[in-house]
Amino acid sequence: MKDILKLAYFDEQAAVDFLEIKESGSSSEIMKVVTEKNKDLGFSAEAGKVFFSFLKFGLSGNMNKKNNSIIETQVTRTIYNKFIELSKEAKEIKKYKHINLKIVKNSATYFRNLMPFIKMIDDTGEFENAKELKGLNHQELDTIFDDARGYYEYLGEIVSDEEEYETVIIRFNINGMRNNYSLYDLTKMNLSIYGIEVGKAENIDLNFMNEMNEMLQEEKTKPKQLSYEEMKSVTLDDNQPTEQNPKSEKYKIIDVIVAGI
Repeated sequence: MKDILKLAYFDEQAAVDFLEIKESGSSSEIMKVVTEKNKDLGFSAEAGKVFFSFLKFGLSGNMNKKNNSIIETQVTRTIYNKFIELSKEAKEIKKYKHINLKIVKNSATYFRNLMPFIKMIDDTGEFENAKELKGLNHQELDTIFDDARGYYEYLGEIVSDEEEYETVIIRFNINGMRNNYSLYDLTKMNLSIYGIEVGKAENIDLNFMNEMNEMLQEEKTKPKQLSYEEMKSVTLDDNQPTEQNPKSEKYKIIDVIVAGI
């Protein structure tokens, strides 16, 4: 696995949880390193315990990085380095050095990418379905969407050294984005990722309305079955679930912890 030169995504909370599960003393080791590096700033071990407890419970682990303090930057860097080191031997961590991501039209990820543009429009009457949007606070749609979901899904194509392809569902935590990258930016990168397989899906149907119908126990639209070659041509404008992976009856679902180039 090649070294990542620039981070596009890092889910600190997931990394901390993994370190604590694999090595229960990881938090103490991280605390020791950060405290030693920041003695000149008056950062004590006791203060570090409080700060790290905040991180573990998600109060600062995935916050906006624009206003990071020196201490938080040190914590992030130490957690990242420790996670990468441990991942080298951890079979639970899936490592892919080349993966292509596609956003499926009408998926939750597709709608989330439209939010910034919707917020730019003051008059929702310009929309074709303005009646449905009337009374909706479109300035807070992204926040509402993030609170409801957290994770956003992509159609992922893993390319192996043998030029073999595997189709999977890749999920990113919106709060883990780094360096001002957007969800759409990830589709244009030659990404390497570290993640954990959290489950499997019967088919690749990322349609948001189908998901909502399923939650409400309504009838789900049956996905159209495509050939493998047709599946490879799926683009942002395609709203087509794909046929079953020829190598497996189910598709892997991967939650990403680290992604970069």
